[in-house]
Amino acid sequence: MNLNVLKRKTLCVLAVMVFLSILSPFNRGLVSAEVLLLLDETKEVLFCRPIKEGDIIIFDFVNSIYKASVKETMLFDSVEGLILIDVESPSYGVYEYYGLITEGKNKGGFRRKIGSLRIRSNNYQHHRLSVNGMTIDLKDLASGGMALILTIDKNHICD
Repeated sequence: MNLNVLKRKTLCVLAVMVFLSILSPFNRGLVSAEVLLLLDETKEVLFCRPIKEGDIIIFDFVNSIYKASVKETMLFDSVEGLILIDVESPSYGVYEYYGLITEGKNKGGFRRKIGSLRIRSNNYQHHRLSVNGMTIDLKDLASGGMALILTIDKNHICD
């Protein structure tokens, strides 16, 4: 076999392999992407939503210790995962709990990598999760006392 023919065939095979590897997620009709998952304590998926760099996740709830409303704002970073970027509450105690009190003043402008968020409440009646304008009430997904995990997954495909 001619050396040039062998080189051309090899290049063609490599080109096809690269092309197929790029298109492989489309073979299933889906693009592989990171998703935000809410899991129960048995790892059953309760909520799944595709997520991209810079997306904002808001978790609103009533703190059971201070009986105060809390709004946690998180940012999705494709390298660091979920990052807590803001906490709002009318309760001074909530800010103390988060370690956000410095000399009697609320400390702003922070970034705290949280990885996965573990949630446990005796009553999810006042717990809401918002992702890109879509809001879900956790009371519709979980019963009181059940542990929940909010996490990012690169391999899960939302139904």
